[in-house]
Amino acid sequence: MSLYEGLKTANQGRSSTSHLELLRATVVLAHSTLEDFIRSLQSWKMPLTDTEKLNNVWLIDNPRKTKFSFQEIYKHRSLKVQTLLEKSVRSYLNHQSYNNPNDLASAIESCGLEVTNPIKELFPVIESLMNRRHHIVHQADRNDQVGSGHHKYKSLNLRDVKSWIRTIDSLAEYLIIQIHNE
Repeated sequence: MSLYEGLKTANQGRSSTSHLELLRATVVLAHSTLEDFIRSLQSWKMPLTDTEKLNNVWLIDNPRKTKFSFQEIYKHRSLKVQTLLEKSVRSYLNHQSYNNPNDLASAIESCGLEVTNPIKELFPVIESLMNRRHHIVHQADRNDQVGSGHHKYKSLNLRDVKSWIRTIDSLAEYLIIQIHNE
């Protein structure tokens, strides 16, 4: 963001598309950071939670297959059960993404953590980040409004990006405090 701020001059009006690309990249990376943080929590906490939270996890090398035989488990006989569980959880998490607050809430709960009111209050801002990241990644941030006065790409402002990053930081802080108080 500091690179973007350095390029911006006072009273310039709308930033150039190339300057806005820095903010778009920041949005994508901020969402990626959020997902990585949540996956890291899940990788650590899920193997330690009750078995119900593990119902959707597949055996290491069988993506999407949550029921498996002893023959399939036998292939991993040299591993300790805990190691097999941890590797299976990591394999499962490598295929997970969080595209809305419900996905995020489920992920938090899968760690045995609570989605508290302060966390829920962050969800509208996080949802706006997720929606914008989705638009950037899947529609190249095209502006669907055409005609005079409409630019080819949607505008993006530094204030929103900073707000999204602060909100991610707040979510992480709330979760870390909750873990610390366990």
